[in-house]
Amino acid sequence: MLSDIGFGLVKVHKMNIKFLLCKEDYDEWFAQRINPDGDAGVARFLSQVEIEAAFSESPPRAYPCLVYLKTSETNCLEEEIVYVYEDEFSEWIHLMGLQREGE
Repeated sequence: MLSDIGFGLVKVHKMNIKFLLCKEDYDEWFAQRINPDGDAGVARFLSQVEIEAAFSESPPRAYPCLVYLKTSETNCLEEEIVYVYEDEFSEWIHLMGLQREGE
């Protein structure tokens, strides 16, 4: 699907956005990411130290926030974690309000 969001046409994928209120929400989201089936899955190949290192590799800088995965711009087979923080979200809400007022 292509969408015009003001920056030209971009390819839009279904995004699974998660609201993270606290570190426990992050831990739950990340655990689901590395073990999506809820069974031993990928986690069975990792030691406890490797799992803990993965969890601490890229946590959000603040809570609350939104998190989603996007395809890496340098490697289409990898995904990058993207966080959206309150200040960014507030700015978007403000801009959407201005847009609506101008219609």
